[in-house]
Amino acid sequence: MLAITHLNKSGGGSANSRFIGSIAFVAAARAALIVCRDPDDPERRLFLPTKNNIGPEGSGLGFRVGTQVTPSGIVAPAIFWDSLPVKMSADEVLAVSVDHRNAPARDDAEDFLRDMLASGAGADTETEIGSHGRRAVLGVGAEGEGPAQRHRR
Repeated sequence: MLAITHLNKSGGGSANSRFIGSIAFVAAARAALIVCRDPDDPERRLFLPTKNNIGPEGSGLGFRVGTQVTPSGIVAPAIFWDSLPVKMSADEVLAVSVDHRNAPARDDAEDFLRDMLASGAGADTETEIGSHGRRAVLGVGAEGEGPAQRHRR
């Protein structure tokens, strides 16, 4: 049996805890693997084991997606496996990916929100902070609850 799913976007935790749905899906499986971008080469993909109950876990494989002309002349997508060693585990690759994911955009958004909140602007329909994670990063709570309000409790 083969099951295919996505990784959640929460970051952090082990590679096995990043599978969408329930940890039970990974717990029930005899082997689990992920495909992700190589943090050192965005054109290269990594095929990495995260769990293996039926043998040694082993190391991952690297590949690139390209095109190839079939014998009938059709240009089709193709996978080209490479011989470069993969020296990082799935946990290590995902930890690096989370640290570098959209960092400039995130930094700009955090700067904008900090400036807006420092100027006394409250959340309204145009500037509402909708992400719990972003509130935590900025040190503000839900419904306009900031550090000053939490301190008064």
